[in-house]
Amino acid sequence: MIYAHSEVLSLRSRASPEAVFERLDDPTALGSHMQKPSAMMLGRTIRYELDGGRGRNVGSVIRMAGNVLGLRLFLEEAVIERLPAFSKTLETRGEIRLLVIGHYRIDHSELSELTNQPHIPI
Repeated sequence: MIYAHSEVLSLRSRASPEAVFERLDDPTALGSHMQKPSAMMLGRTIRYELDGGRGRNVGSVIRMAGNVLGLRLFLEEAVIERLPAFSKTLETRGEIRLLVIGHYRIDHSELSELTNQPHIPI
């Protein structure tokens, strides 16, 4: 899929690449900010539905759904690449309904570029 816009955010962490990957590999941890009411979520929440792979296998599917301002929001993303402690790529698929963004691809790669200070592109 071709995306109209792209952004790259890079961080450095003192955690090991394995610890960083463990956090990024857990969809419910990565999206925890959307699972509790907040001003950003206009007091609402997003529910996660994980398949048997729980978002931790290539081909695993993650579904998210919720309601904001009376609008039903939903999306489905799939893990398209996963190399523990090195990289993970997720991509939306099918019909999605979001307020701020459209289809996206998230690529967490190069996690082990620097020992104990991984470069984390998001």
